[in-house]
Amino acid sequence: MNAQEIIDIIPTGHENAITRKRLHAITGLPDRTIREAISRGNEVVINLQDGKGYFKPDPVKDRDFLRRYMLQEHSRMECIKKRVELAKKYQKAGVSAHEPQDSGFQKPFFHQMSLEELL
Repeated sequence: MNAQEIIDIIPTGHENAITRKRLHAITGLPDRTIREAISRGNEVVINLQDGKGYFKPDPVKDRDFLRRYMLQEHSRMECIKKRVELAKKYQKAGVSAHEPQDSGFQKPFFHQMSLEELL
């Protein structure tokens, strides 16, 4: 079963949303395979993290759900962007998580102080 066949199973409209468990029962595919197929697809498929599952937005009835989804995904994108930027700073400064160096870069929050630093 290819990605488009999985997406074709997903109904239109929030009121018709289908859970990942149900998609698994229909397709027999592992959850991860289903999620990857949906993420690679060329159609808008929404999951609002509200427990109802996946659906394709109805262009008239689901405008608010589409707006919520876009805000949710934008927030997720911003969090990922911040983590990537932090990793780039670490890489550029040559700082490891275990041995911070004096590079002007703030020590990570998970730095464990040595006894010498404490005293």
